[in-house]
Amino acid sequence: MIIYQEDLGTFVQHCKNGNIENEISQRMGFHGIFNGNKSMRNSWTNSLPQMAHILEKANLNKQLDVAIEYRIATSCKQVDFMIYGDNVDNKPQIIIIELKQWSEVKDSVKENFVYTNPHHNEWADCWHPSIQAFNYANIIRNFNEYVQKHDVGIKACSYLHNLENLYDITIKNIDKFPLIEIVPTFLKNDIDLMRHFVQNNIQKPNKQLLYSVDNSKIKPSKQLQTMLSSALKGNGYDTLDDDQAYAIASIVQHATSNINSERRATIIIRGGPGTGKSVVAINALGRIISKYGLNACYVTKNSAPRVLFRKELISSNDRSLMNLFKSPVAFTRSGEMSYDCLIVDEAHRIVKMSNYPIYVEDSLNDIFKASRVNVFFIDEEQQVTTKDYCTIDLIKKYALKWNSKVIDEDSLKLSSQFRCLGGVEYISMIRTFLGYEKSLSKFQSPNFQFKVYDSISKMKSDLKILDDKFSKVRIVSGFTHDWASRKNPDVNDFVMEDGAFKAKWNLGNKGADYSWVGDASSFNEIGCIHTCQGIDLNYCGVIIGKDMIYRDGKIVFCPAAMSSDDKSSGIKNCGSESLAAKLIRNTYQVLLTRGMRGCFVYCEDSALNTYLKTFIA
Repeated sequence: MIIYQEDLGTFVQHCKNGNIENEISQRMGFHGIFNGNKSMRNSWTNSLPQMAHILEKANLNKQLDVAIEYRIATSCKQVDFMIYGDNVDNKPQIIIIELKQWSEVKDSVKENFVYTNPHHNEWADCWHPSIQAFNYANIIRNFNEYVQKHDVGIKACSYLHNLENLYDITIKNIDKFPLIEIVPTFLKNDIDLMRHFVQNNIQKPNKQLLYSVDNSKIKPSKQLQTMLSSALKGNGYDTLDDDQAYAIASIVQHATSNINSERRATIIIRGGPGTGKSVVAINALGRIISKYGLNACYVTKNSAPRVLFRKELISSNDRSLMNLFKSPVAFTRSGEMSYDCLIVDEAHRIVKMSNYPIYVEDSLNDIFKASRVNVFFIDEEQQVTTKDYCTIDLIKKYALKWNSKVIDEDSLKLSSQFRCLGGVEYISMIRTFLGYEKSLSKFQSPNFQFKVYDSISKMKSDLKILDDKFSKVRIVSGFTHDWASRKNPDVNDFVMEDGAFKAKWNLGNKGADYSWVGDASSFNEIGCIHTCQGIDLNYCGVIIGKDMIYRDGKIVFCPAAMSSDDKSSGIKNCGSESLAAKLIRNTYQVLLTRGMRGCFVYCEDSALNTYLKTFIA
């Protein structure tokens, strides 16, 4: 989306008149976009006149065009500054410039990050600006059909106009940031270098270039297809059973048939915990893009699997693939049939939201509108909050509204146990324990460890030995303990066994790219349903809190025992005993089925602990 676009001479004049901030703000408002927080407005006021000064004094045609806050169609990311035209060979060229007001930087322990004080009030790890610009360029390059067909060149750089050149040793460290050899970083005293970079790449106006790019179809490039195909190999996502292979083939068939038609299709794939829904989804995504070049995305409300897939499937230097992993709310402003296929994992977790920064009321409807073929992986028994409203019946209702053919076959039900080495016997035992079904057999398996502990300290100690051996071993819990460490990091949220066991929730603000499973230090923290749903662990320790107890020969669900800090689930104050029981039961089914090699359990209610032991042979 083009927000601000003017020729170079007009842009310079807007900066000289001191009204560049108002110009951009008004144009964002015209497009119905939030018109800038304080930080963004400061960047317009402070950084854009610096760009105007550099470009005015450069040997450039004043009819060249610039764009500010250009919104990339596939990601809703906004590019700080672009200048575009034709190069000396008459080929279309765009330069992306990431602007920063930083005045200090230090080395960061994180790859591709620097440690800085971005808003003059709090130091933080920030993505290196040239790598950020590089990824913006890659997103446009890899998803834009016009750019691909017309060989539009896209260069990128960053300009830190307040940063003294004494910081060269940090910000321009080629050993640490090799990309800056092709995506240069310019500092306060690099004005001439910056001018030469622009002058050498753009000479002549090309008035239609940005309009052509902006109006282009979204289409994955051949390079992206190759990258994704390679990324999906060697990570365990290409191991399939018959049910999964059939489901993938069905998804690909419906996604690729009648590509140029207006026919819609809705595919429903059912599967309980561990049946490989995510495995099928990722494989289908890879094949649809890498083999057929269609415009597809993986969609899930849960951020944990999105972050994990990004980290496992995507190289750290090229984040354009991150654009394939989206939240359901990402399609609020999408045009009709903007996508060939949307693959919606954990569809039962889709919620209605009316207080999102961009107004979102019904993301399920938005998904139907945005895509020709929609694939829903769903298990209604994994709904864990009062806001989870997507059901199979509702999917079919929306399919009827959008005239979308529904494919809901028994052959598309995933039944094999793909995650848990305990197989269907373990799942049956857990479901019997929780009251979903009845089975008389007791569980035993040489391939899967299931233990019930009288001491949580002993459970943690045994899990630590396994974490040192296998990694990806974590402890999770029902949300029955207050999140005291959120306000006071010196206190613990879990204090048990007379203080012998102490731990904190893991829910601290660690950034959008943070992976709880990928962080080795998180073994000492306790995860919750919002952290772990949709991901796999080697071993999982589960603390069953006082929201589930055993009295008079039956399990009793106690929503009053839920923490008041659990704002997400809505269970504590839902006002319905049956709904609360359903959601608590569903929550523990998810938690007890995260482990691939084993599950260790500690129940805070001793009677429940004793009852659970009766299920072990």
